[in-house]
Amino acid sequence: MAEVQHSLNTEMASLNEQVCGSSSFQPPRIELKPTGYNFETINDQGTGRSFKGLIIFDQACLDLTRLPFFVHDSLLFSNIEIDRRNRIIEMYAQETKQIFISIDSIEVLSEKAQEIIRENTVLTLERGGKELFGRSWNEQATK
Repeated sequence: MAEVQHSLNTEMASLNEQVCGSSSFQPPRIELKPTGYNFETINDQGTGRSFKGLIIFDQACLDLTRLPFFVHDSLLFSNIEIDRRNRIIEMYAQETKQIFISIDSIEVLSEKAQEIIRENTVLTLERGGKELFGRSWNEQATK
């Protein structure tokens, strides 16, 4: 258990430096216990920190295991600083395994991040008949 914990924390520190653009920001850390775990970023309790930490943890698991892919919903990106979102997209682009993301808007991202997303987009959904299966799941039926 200690070896897994050390490997995860080392990888998360490296990924955090990549995402934050500096080693001066605390990385997320995991403490594995026989009956549970603690996962935190010391001295940072913000919502964006939680989502960034989860993204970094998932990426570390992808890098260190035989896990073939992960999926991230647009909610994870909404409270993360724009510069860090850009670096996350750039990190995803370097991955040889599959990463599926849902993202609401790319206009606020850097040109480089937008291009990465455009080049790798497989499916685009939007209102007006371009929903999955041609309709919105939450619309009321008309009589």
